[in-house]
Formats: sequence, structure tokens, C-alpha cells
Amino acid sequence: MQRAARHDLLLTGRQALAEAEWEKARECFERALELGEGPDAMEGLAQALQWLGQYDAAVAVREAAFPAYRREGLASRPGGTRAAGARCPHDRAAVRRETEVLALLADGLSNADIADRW
Repeated sequence: MQRAARHDLLLTGRQALAEAEWEKARECFERALELGEGPDAMEGLAQALQWLGQYDAAVAVREAAFPAYRREGLASRPGGTRAAGARCPHDRAAVRRETEVLALLADGLSNADIADRW
């Protein structure tokens, strides 16, 4: 029963993200995490937090998700190497850069404006 409820919350949260209902998505993913930790719920929560402008919290959730990805074998392959061309979805430098770009977009900068900064 709990597993089905968690699954339903994840589906509802993903739908809320797709429909730009950020607060609803945040609530769904937080409730799903209460029922069981997993990278799927943590990633959804991080996305919702980003869209809500809570960038530091989003980075913290993504960093906390890294061990969950490793437990599920999604962060690296045996021997500690990733598949060719693959990157861990929670590479810290990439997450910080993505968060910076989202903040600039939220401030109204265009892609060209952001590109000019780097």
C-alpha cells in the first residue's frame, strides 16, 4: 500500500512539474520522501525547489541525492567509472552551474545575455 501511494505521489509530482504547479510538485515529492527515500523523489523535489526560487535548497537536495543514486547504481559503473559520455546527474559543478543559469533566467536575462557573461 505504501509503495503504491509513493508511486502515485511521484506521478502526481511529475505531472505538477509538467504543468508548472511548483508548490504542488514540492508537496508531492516531500510526501513521497516521507514514504521512502529515493533519487526519483529527491530529483523531483530539487526541480520544484529550483522553480520556486529556492536555489540553495535545490542544490542541497541534489547533493543529498547523490548517495541514493549510487545505491541504485545510477551514479557510476563498477570500478568507479561512468559509461562513456555519461555524467552523474548530480555532478556538483554542473548542478551549481545549472542553478546559476536558472537564477539568471529568473532575473530576466536572455540566453545571449548569459552567454556573454562567460
